[in-house]
Amino acid sequence: MRLSKIISFLLSFLIFSSNVSAFSFWFERGAYVTYSALVDEEEYVGILHLNKTTILRCKGDAFLTFKIVEIDNKVAKINITLDISRGELITLHSSGKTERKEITNVTFSKVLFLNISNMEYFDKNGTSYGRATFVIDPRNVRKGTIIGQWGNATLFINEIESITNITFLTHFHAFKPPVLLAKTNRISYEGALGGDLFYYDLSTGILIGGFIPFAPELRALGISHGSLIDQVAQENQKKLLQGLSLEEALKLDKRWVAGIVLYDTNIEFEPKTEVKKEETPTKYLFLASLGILLMVVVLRRRLH
Repeated sequence: MRLSKIISFLLSFLIFSSNVSAFSFWFERGAYVTYSALVDEEEYVGILHLNKTTILRCKGDAFLTFKIVEIDNKVAKINITLDISRGELITLHSSGKTERKEITNVTFSKVLFLNISNMEYFDKNGTSYGRATFVIDPRNVRKGTIIGQWGNATLFINEIESITNITFLTHFHAFKPPVLLAKTNRISYEGALGGDLFYYDLSTGILIGGFIPFAPELRALGISHGSLIDQVAQENQKKLLQGLSLEEALKLDKRWVAGIVLYDTNIEFEPKTEVKKEETPTKYLFLASLGILLMVVVLRRRLH
C-alpha cells in the first residue's frame, strides 16, 4: 500500500472515529424523550393544520413524546404521541361558514418503524414518512440531507452549524457546547411557507428543541403542517435579555432553545466539562494528524 493511501486512510479514520454513532449507548428499548409547548400568557401555543379545511388551535400545554418500543434487526419500533390539554377545533365549510368547537385532552398517536441504517421512517404497510428529526446520527447528516417530500416540494438540510460558544437551556437540562444547529430550506405546501430548525446535542444526537412545522413525525400523526412554540421558554429568554444592550445580548453565552423544548427523558446524557479553547477536539485531531505525518517521515527514511 502506498504511503499516500496510508495517510488518507488514517486521517479518515480519525475524523470518523471522532464522531462515532452518538446514540448507540442510549438507543434501546424503553428510552423516551418528551418535548413541550407550554402556555404562559399567550392565548395559544400552536396551530396545527389537520387538512385543508380543519385547524386545531392549541390553547393548553402540548407534549410530544417519542418512545422506543422495540428494536429488532436494525429496525426500531417508535411510538409517537402528541398530547394537548385544551384546544379549539376550527372547521371551514364550503358554504363559507366557520365552525368552532372547544375540546380537551386531545391525543394523536402513531407507531412507526425506524430503519436505523438510514434513519428513515416507514409504517407497517411499508409507506415511507421521511427522515427522523427527534434524533440524528451525526455521521450521516450533512448539507443536502433530505428530510422528506411535501407534495412537489422537497425538504432538506440547507445549513449546518456547530455552536461552540453558547449553552442552550431547556426545561430538562442545560446543554453546554457544542450544539448542532440545522436549518432546512423553505418550502410552500397547502398555503403554508416555511422551514424547520433543529437544535441537537452532539453527545447523543438527540433533538433538544426547534421549530418543526414540516416534521415527518407530525405528518405521521395526521397533521399536514403546523407550529408549536413553548411560550414559557420564550418568556424565559426575554428575561435573560431584559436590561441588556444589543451588544451585551449578542455576547450572552446562554440561550433558551426556541419552538418545542426538551421537557423530560430517561436518557442519561454524557457529562460535558468546560475545556479551554486550545483543548478542543480540533486541536487533538490536528496533533494526531501531525503525529501521522511524523510517522510517515520515519517510514520514508526507513524505506530509503
